[in-house]
Amino acid sequence: MKCLRYVVISDLHLGAANSILTCLSADNRETRPDETSEFLTHFAACLRELAGALDDGRRPTLVLNGDILELALAGTNEATMAFRDFIEALCGPGGDWPFDEKVYYLPGNHDHHMWNIAREKQYRENYLAGAGAGEYLKPEFQTTNMLFDDALNPIPCDLLDLAIRPLPCASGLSFLTVYPNFAVLDRDRGRCVAFHHGHYVESIYSLMTTFKKMLFPSDGDPGRIWELEAENGAWIDFFWSALGRSGQVGKDLELVYDKMQSEREFEVMLGRLARSLAPMIPPRQAWSSPIWARFMGFAFKHLAGSFAVREVHRTGSVLSEDAQTGLAKYLETYLLGELARIKDLQVPRDMTFVFGHTHKPFEATRGFKGFPSPVKLLNSGGWVVDTRTSSPLKGGAAILVDDELNVASLRMYDERDPQEPSRVCVNAAERKENPLFLALDGLIDPEAAPWRMLSDLADQAILAHRQNLLFHIADEQG
Repeated sequence: MKCLRYVVISDLHLGAANSILTCLSADNRETRPDETSEFLTHFAACLRELAGALDDGRRPTLVLNGDILELALAGTNEATMAFRDFIEALCGPGGDWPFDEKVYYLPGNHDHHMWNIAREKQYRENYLAGAGAGEYLKPEFQTTNMLFDDALNPIPCDLLDLAIRPLPCASGLSFLTVYPNFAVLDRDRGRCVAFHHGHYVESIYSLMTTFKKMLFPSDGDPGRIWELEAENGAWIDFFWSALGRSGQVGKDLELVYDKMQSEREFEVMLGRLARSLAPMIPPRQAWSSPIWARFMGFAFKHLAGSFAVREVHRTGSVLSEDAQTGLAKYLETYLLGELARIKDLQVPRDMTFVFGHTHKPFEATRGFKGFPSPVKLLNSGGWVVDTRTSSPLKGGAAILVDDELNVASLRMYDERDPQEPSRVCVNAAERKENPLFLALDGLIDPEAAPWRMLSDLADQAILAHRQNLLFHIADEQG
């Protein structure tokens, strides 16, 4: 180990009422998107502390691994204000940006629209601008390359660059969009760390592929990551990344997210979606619109039992059976397929996969077909309160990667019973012969500043945001 090279966080859901980083009113009933919460300020201070740890003079790269902005449950203005507050808090009182000036942004499902913006920018500026008259135009690219090298070609994120422009401390800072995978190799190309938000490990995010196979079984599953995204990207954007811009409809459907903890509520919602989506998905055969709508209704109802409880609400294990199956498929088909596209690269003997999305942080090793040794898995959890009662499996972590691609997880809070306050701790998928884990474990004292205060403030924020959640559910039901 030489020094810290990457700091990875996900699932901040900036701008959402259920994000524990969001500032609430004194009675915990309303959000204050133009104000910075005490917890956000201290969380940023802890990230600055991490950025300066194990320092060799080079600043680590910040990787924002999806669902950073909340574009389903908040307006673009609210999410953008919260993001600006986050960046300003990271700069701290001295106004010094603690990371490398290039920040990599991997959209998830709640900020999938950030990928749409980037994809369209890429098509306009990198392709259409140079296309000749009468030239047959190629379709848009659905993904970017994933390997951190000269061929990565990330796409500048104009929205975020413009959002932070008024901040003096952010001068020179740029956000680069990569989707849906980002990977780094060590010098001998035998060790690899790959990042993905994690939405594609859950079957509901490939719902359009499921419908396609129901109608046309001979089509099978998409074989490449860009085909998976082409089939399902519009669905993800429609429901998980666009509702915040849907006026009163978006505000009303925010309550549906809260009520997706109920199978009955979700089944009703899926029925409504079936009727609204039917005109958007033209059948390949000459079916009439009413027949197609009835089929969509049947399909949604048939699938409701499988999807009624999303992964974030499955609190009995860190990964449900559905997510375990989806994780295996994603690694064995799509990640392995991307590795195979890299010239002269054999599948690395040491593979680490970092994801979030589930809001349940964990560290593990697991064997997957096509990989020569068990893959190290690290999940970064989330920063929201989205269940009626506490779940010990919920929490948030920062994933840390050093120069030699050793990986460790700093669990920054756990969602525990108020009588059992959470404490910061260092974890790893494999602790043995992991110098990064050993260094951090010796460096971070959970009872010392700033870590003890982070834990205390997290516990307070969880209680406040659970009151907010229960108030809005009760208010609607009343």
